[in-house]
Amino acid sequence: MKAMVVFGFGEMLGCFFTGFMIDRRGSKFASLLDLVSIIITVSVTLLFLMMNEFSVLGYLMTFMWGF
Repeated sequence: MKAMVVFGFGEMLGCFFTGFMIDRRGSKFASLLDLVSIIITVSVTLLFLMMNEFSVLGYLMTFMWGF
């Protein structure tokens, strides 16, 4: 349950960050940053699945899925 709160924070920060980057650098640059974010998210998720236990990495994973 607590991890879903972190997911919400990730969503809020992600939308502001993406909007800011679109305004500053354009949509193509923001799309590249989103691609990097997706790669980091998948990497953290795979690492979390390999650990097979809930830890701080679980919170990071849910934050990144929201971001």
